[in-house]
Amino acid sequence: MPAEIPEEQLKPGHWYVGEGRLGPLAMWTGKLFVGPGYSMGEWLLDEMRYGERGFSPYWEFDEQRYRALSEREGSHGQ
Repeated sequence: MPAEIPEEQLKPGHWYVGEGRLGPLAMWTGKLFVGPGYSMGEWLLDEMRYGERGFSPYWEFDEQRYRALSEREGSHGQ
């Protein structure tokens, strides 16, 4: 398992890939993680603490790299 990014190295407004109770992707607000969740037929955003029982970030999500890979493979998010 990869090492968790220390809380003091997280950047507000950035998305992270990791493990969380809502799924593998969440944004750091500077105090909490916010992640998408699906409950009772509706999508919502929910808050999670850093670390165990919340969200454990392993990598910063690189949107530019994701877009480049998607375009190269012919998938444009459609």
